[in-house]
Amino acid sequence: MANSQQLSKIHLRDGGGRSINNQAAKDLEGNLKDAVQEVLSVLQKRYPNYSISHHTNILKRKWHNWDFLKGLKGFEEFGTYREIENCSFKPDGGIITATINEKTYIIYVGEAKNQGEGKKQASGNAVERSYKNVQEVRVLMKMSGVDYLPYVLFCSGHDFKPGSSILDRLTALTWSSPFNRIYCENVEGFERVSVFARLDRWTHEEMVDVSLEMCERSIFWITSRTN
Repeated sequence: MANSQQLSKIHLRDGGGRSINNQAAKDLEGNLKDAVQEVLSVLQKRYPNYSISHHTNILKRKWHNWDFLKGLKGFEEFGTYREIENCSFKPDGGIITATINEKTYIIYVGEAKNQGEGKKQASGNAVERSYKNVQEVRVLMKMSGVDYLPYVLFCSGHDFKPGSSILDRLTALTWSSPFNRIYCENVEGFERVSVFARLDRWTHEEMVDVSLEMCERSIFWITSRTN
C-alpha cells in the first residue's frame, strides 16, 4: 500500500485532488448502478403483471409524442425537431420503465454526483452537468402527458456540506423545497427533483430504499389514474 508521501506525489502528478475526486465519483456511480439492479429485481417480483425494464440510455425520438396536444394551435411542431435521429441521454443510474395496460412509462431516473474532496479544492461543476438530464426528463414526462417526475439525484462530497454555496445551485431543481425528500407527484403543476445531498457518501442500502420508493410511488400514480 502506498504511503502518504507516495500518495501526495501521485496526486500532484494527476492534478491534485482530481484523482481522489474522480475515484469517489466512480464509486458513488457504481453504488447507484448496483442499487438500481437490486431495485429492478424487487419490482419484477412485486409486480409480475407489469413489464419492468432497465435502460442505460433513452432515445429521445421514442418518447417525443405530443398526441395530447394535436389540434391545438401553435403546438404543431412540438416534439418533432431533432438534429440527430438517434440522439439520446444517459443518466448515471439509467432509467427504469414499466409497461402497464400496454403503455410504457418512465418510473425512475437516477443520477449520482460526487463533488469536492477537500477545503482547498475549487468547487467543480458536476451539479451543473446534471441540469441537462433533468430538463430532458422533464420534457419527456410532459410529452407522456403525466403529472409526476421520478428523478432522483444523489450528491455527496465536500461541496455538499451544510452551509455550502453549492447547495444553493440545487434549489432550482426542488423549487426551493428541502433536500433529502422524495418528490414524485407534481403539486399544482410544479415538478420537483428529489435531491439527496450531504457530505458523506450515500450507502447502497440508502440508495435502494430511496429508489424503490420512487418507483413504487410512480407506479401508484399510474395505476390510480389508468385502472
